[in-house]
Amino acid sequence: MSQREFGALGGVLKLAQMNYERGVRVPSAEYLYSLSLHGIDTHYLLTGKRSGDAVANLPGIDGQMLAASVDTVWRFSKDAIPALSSEDFARCVSLLYSALSLVGRKVTRKTADELGVLLVTTFIAGLDRKPDGRK
Repeated sequence: MSQREFGALGGVLKLAQMNYERGVRVPSAEYLYSLSLHGIDTHYLLTGKRSGDAVANLPGIDGQMLAASVDTVWRFSKDAIPALSSEDFARCVSLLYSALSLVGRKVTRKTADELGVLLVTTFIAGLDRKPDGRK
């Protein structure tokens, strides 16, 4: 597969793909998510180690809940204005994962969606405010 074709899977042009491979640029969460939708092992791309089921095997991490958190934040934030940076996206996933962990029962898509839309909407609304809380 060419760099152009691989980059297209992640929604970027050949030059961006080349910069990722050379370490000149850091891939965004959106890029990695897009690749994962095509079955690309993004853990391997970032670490050089095959993921297998790495998340599910980490102590204290619920792989299903983490996947639900990433999916939910992605669906509710992908068209957000202002757009979430990769760092803000990661913060939202972390906050949602923590909230879902507090629920303490098997996480359903409905539960993830209800908490996710509230969290992402609140988070994005906060991005529009000045540090003192005013709009």
